[in-house]
Amino acid sequence: MRQLVDNVTGVMTDSRQQFLGTRGIKLTKIKINGEDAVIALSNKPWLCYNHMGANRVTPISYEALQNVCAFNSS
Repeated sequence: MRQLVDNVTGVMTDSRQQFLGTRGIKLTKIKINGEDAVIALSNKPWLCYNHMGANRVTPISYEALQNVCAFNSS
């Protein structure tokens, strides 16, 4: 579930839900183009990131993922 929180009043709005699967969910923090992002693993993996000021939740087309880690390589 994702919600926006007003910085002044603390009111939560724009509630959105995404079903990730029936298995337990593992969250891993990563960086994409220097910005924080999260990979959510369950039956199907999802990538949660910010693009041009908008939050995006995108499925990853690889269902066999059980663990992930961030790395940087030249």
